[in-house]
Parts: sequence; C-alpha cells; structure tokens
Amino acid sequence: MKRTNLIIASPDHHVVLGICEQSVAREITAAAQGRAHRIRFTVCGTVSDLFDCLRRDTAAVALLDESILGTATLGDTLLQLTESSPVIVIAAPQRQAELARWIAEGDVEFVPNVGEFVSLAAAFIARRLRWAELADSRECGTTSRSFSRQARSKPAAAHRDGDGPRSKIARDHASPQQRLGA
Repeated sequence: MKRTNLIIASPDHHVVLGICEQSVAREITAAAQGRAHRIRFTVCGTVSDLFDCLRRDTAAVALLDESILGTATLGDTLLQLTESSPVIVIAAPQRQAELARWIAEGDVEFVPNVGEFVSLAAAFIARRLRWAELADSRECGTTSRSFSRQARSKPAAAHRDGDGPRSKIARDHASPQQRLGA
C-alpha cells in the first residue's frame, strides 16, 4: 500500500497512522486536527511500512489499527513500536485484556473499534501531543501557570521521568534509530 503524507500548515508534530482504510484515516486526521494544530500525518497500510517510516522519522504518536497486522502478532508489534513512541491501538474490544500490560505502563492507549471510535482515537492523539509538548516545555524550564495546571492533571504514568530507557522523556529525545534499537 502507498504511504500518504497529509501536511497541515508547518507541523510541530509527526503522527504515524498504521491503518488500511483510507476513509477512516481521513476521519481520524480531520478529528485530530480539530483538537491539536500543526500536525503532519503519515498513513501506512502495512506493519512493514509503519516500521520503515518510524526508522526514517521521529513520531510523537503512532496509531496502530489491528487490521494491518497480517501475520504479525499484536504483542511483538507493540514491543517494537513502544520503543519508538507511544501507541494508540484500534482493535476489537476482546483484545483489551491482551493490551493490559502496555496500558498499565502508559505506553499504549486502547480504542475499541466499535461505534464512534474515531473521536476517541483523535482525542488520544491530541492528549499524547499535549504530553509531548509538556515534556518539551519541562526540558526548557517552563514554569507557566498553564504548564503547572496541565502537569497536575496528567496521570502518574506520564510522569515517569528517568525510569529507564522506555520512559516517555527518553523516547522523545532519542534518535529514530535508537528508538527502534537499530
């Protein structure tokens, strides 16, 4: 499947969508763009394309629709993806238990692919982008009131500064090759 780049304005963040259905990808990008501005989206239709994209370019968030897995297992795919960026998984509701470990660690968000799941996926993308901005502002020493308010409202799993190579801060500042263990 051909990779598609959708660039809105001059992007501050790169989001990679691993999803087969172009119409759903367009809906997610439109909904996410309404919640967070200046995002560059890359749509990949296979797991292989998704990994190739992440090796070449840093992504603030990766979205994985289980429909692109093919013969790859969800667990093995997540093991690799969570090393390079936080992941939002769109999958059948029955897969949630399988994802519990990654959800508990704060590396994965789960979106059941039933009903109006597009708005939930877009909301998770926007939240992860806000967290990335918080991490960047923390590094720059920002102490504004809005930063303090956002930091207090952020779940504890996102505050794991320095708890090893899988921490959010470490991942955000590693090269794409370091993130994928190349």
